Amino acid sequence: TDDTKEGSRRHRKQLIMARVALAAGGTVGALYAVHKISEKQEASMLERTRAEPRIGEKSVVIVGAGLEGIASAYYLMKRGWAVTVVDAASGAGMGTSYANAGLLCKAKASPISSMSALERIVRGYFSGTFKVQTVQVPGLTSWGIWFLRSCLPDRYNRHARELYSLASLSQANAGMIIDTEHIKCDLQRNGLLEVFRDKGVMAAAVLRAEEHSRVVGKDSLPRVLTPAECATIEPATADGSIVGGIFMPDEWFGDAHKFARQLADVCKQGGVKFAYNTPVTSLLFDGEKVSGVVTATGDTITAEHVVLAAACRTPSLAAQAGVEVPIFPIKGYSITLDMPARGVVPHTCVIDNAADSHVYVTPLGGRLRLAGMVEIAALDSGIEPETPEHLRGIALALYPKMAAQKGWATLTPSELRAWCGFRPATPDGLPIVGRTPVRGLWINAGHGTLGWTLCAGTAELLAGEMEGGQPRTALRLARFAWANFLFV
Repeated sequence: TDDTKEGSRRHRKQLIMARVALAAGGTVGALYAVHKISEKQEASMLERTRAEPRIGEKSVVIVGAGLEGIASAYYLMKRGWAVTVVDAASGAGMGTSYANAGLLCKAKASPISSMSALERIVRGYFSGTFKVQTVQVPGLTSWGIWFLRSCLPDRYNRHARELYSLASLSQANAGMIIDTEHIKCDLQRNGLLEVFRDKGVMAAAVLRAEEHSRVVGKDSLPRVLTPAECATIEPATADGSIVGGIFMPDEWFGDAHKFARQLADVCKQGGVKFAYNTPVTSLLFDGEKVSGVVTATGDTITAEHVVLAAACRTPSLAAQAGVEVPIFPIKGYSITLDMPARGVVPHTCVIDNAADSHVYVTPLGGRLRLAGMVEIAALDSGIEPETPEHLRGIALALYPKMAAQKGWATLTPSELRAWCGFRPATPDGLPIVGRTPVRGLWINAGHGTLGWTLCAGTAELLAGEMEGGQPRTALRLARFAWANFLFV
C-alpha cells in the first residue's frame, strides 16, 4: 500500500541518516535517527539494503603492481571490492621487488632513523658504501629535517616498537597467504645469520641487537655465536674468515618477485583486473574528489577510490591533489650468482656485516643473491661498475670454495646479473598507510627496505580502514604535518 511504501521510505531514510551519523562518529545522532525503528524492521531494512547493488561504492584503482599494490588488491578482493591494478611495467613485481634481498624478517625491521644509523651513514660515506648524488641534496632538505628528528631516542624507540609489531603481523599474514594460496617462492623459514669479520664491529652490533630486543619487548635476547657455532648453523660459512655471529631463528627469506607474480595470478583468478604497460600520468577528479586515473594514452579508469602504491612515484601523483608525501628514493643494488648443484651450499640467509658494509646473502633455490648498498640518488637505473664488483668481493670472501668451484671471480659484468632498485623511504622508517585529506585518495607506500616484510600487514590494515575500520595512527600521513613537528 501507499502507507507501507511511505513507511518503508521513511525507515530507509532514518537508517541512512543513522549510518551517516555513525560514520561521522555521531553516536547520539545515530540513536536519535533510529529510535522509532523496531528491531524487526531494522533487521529487515538492513538485509534489503545489503541485497541492493551499490554501484561503484566498492570500486578501487590501485596504482602500482609491486608488493604493496598486489597485496592491497588481494585483501580488497577478499572483501568483495571491484579492483583494477595499473602499472607501467610489463607485469607484477618488476620494480623494487624484482631482485631484492628477499627477506620476511621482523628481527631486522628497525627504523632507518637512529643515532647508530647516522654513525653508519658517516662511515659509509667515506668508505663508498653510502653515496649521495650532490644534485639531489636540495630535495633532501625537508626529508632530512624529519629524519634527524626521528633519530632522537624516544622517537626511535616508539617507531621501533610500531615497526616490529607491524612486521610480526605481516610475516604471519604472508605465511598464511603462501600456505593458503600454494605460492611457490623458494620460501625458507630456517632463520637469519649475521656474521662478522671484526670483533669490535661484532661487539657493537650485539649491543645494538640487545637494546633493540629490549625496546620492542622481545621475549629473548639475540643468540650470539662463535665461528664454530656459525658453521654448525650454516656449514658453508666454515670457509670464510669470520669471528662470530648473531642468529635469529624465527626469520624467513625467499623470492619476493615470485611471490608478487603468483599472488597477482591469484588476484586475477579472483576477478581483479590488471592493466600492465599502462603508465598513469595524472589523477582524475570529480569536483574535490578523486574519481580515477588518466593513463599516458589519455584513457581514463574510474572508481570510487584510488590507492597510490607506486613506491617512489607516489609523491608526484599525490602532489596533483595537493598532498605532500615525504618519500625519497634510496638506491640499492644486487647481483645474482649460480650455486653448485652438489656439495656444501648455503641454505640460510647470511648478513655479511663487515666494518664498512652490510650485505644480505640469500640462497634462492639454485641461486645466491647478494643485496645491499645505500645511495641517495635520482630515479636513475644506471649501475657503476665498482658496485657489483664490491658485492662480488663479498661473495668471494664469504664462500671461497664455492666461488672457485663456480668461477665467480672470472664472471663478466653481465654474468653477475647486476640490478638496482629504489627503496621508497620515509624519514621515520614507517610506511604511510591510509586515507589522505582528499576524498577518495588513499596511500600504501613508503616501506623502504621492508617491502616484502611489511606488505601483507599494511595491505590488511588499508583494506580494513577502507571498509570503515579504525586507522593505524602511527602510519597516517598526518604525522608529517609541520604543525605536528614538535608533538608527534
